[in-house]
Amino acid sequence: MMLFGCETVEMVFYEHLPSENFYRDLDVKDPALQPFYVDDILLVVNTKYAPGNQYFVWLGLFSEKENKRVDVLKATISGNGLLKESVLLAVIDIDNPTERSGLLQNAFGTFKLFTLDADWLEQVSDGGNPVKLTVAYRANDQEGVVEFELMRRVERYPVFPT
Repeated sequence: MMLFGCETVEMVFYEHLPSENFYRDLDVKDPALQPFYVDDILLVVNTKYAPGNQYFVWLGLFSEKENKRVDVLKATISGNGLLKESVLLAVIDIDNPTERSGLLQNAFGTFKLFTLDADWLEQVSDGGNPVKLTVAYRANDQEGVVEFELMRRVERYPVFPT
């Protein structure tokens, strides 16, 4: 019998649980989503690993009502004393039907808030601390901030020699 050592590959995710649940179920009635509504527009976030050891942070905007509009003014991401800010000043119309449900979304489906270096993001979440993401907006002539907590989750998979 031969034994081979196997290596593992690590996949790191930064997740906002209510947003993850929304993208899986598309349930706009989930009570956990209530803090993320602005003028009948649901704001959810998603992070994706990208080539070049970086992550993209996306904002999803959805509504059940037609002709909604929100101005995304800026976003900040912080933790462990580190902070990055992105000034956006984007006007987003929520008027395109989604493919999988009767919800409406913006024309591109999501809106990119950040491109972040993976090593920097790891420092921000060091020690198991949540990453704080804030999005400043203006809707119906009222300004406000929506806050998200992103948790770091690591999955390890064995890589067998070929």
